[in-house]
Formats: sequence, C-alpha cells, structure tokens
Amino acid sequence: MGAVSVIKDLFVVDRASHYDLYDRPAYVDQAVGKLGAFFEEHLLG
Repeated sequence: MGAVSVIKDLFVVDRASHYDLYDRPAYVDQAVGKLGAFFEEHLLG
C-alpha cells in the first residue's frame, strides 16, 4: 500500500446537496476555492 497522508480537512458547503456541487456555481466555487487552497498548502508548500 502507498503512503497515506495524515493531513485531512473537512469542508461543508452549507445548504448544498451532493448534486448542487456539480453545477451550481455558488456552491462549486466554494468547494473549488477550498480545494485549491488545500492543494497549494499541502502539495506545493
């Protein structure tokens, strides 16, 4: 098995359902913003 990171983060988009995260810009933008910041900090950092 490969390396498993202990760095984890939980982000909840308030009032968004699973389906909202596919095509509702207000919710998608929140999620992508959080993912981008997480990746920059932990993958590029």
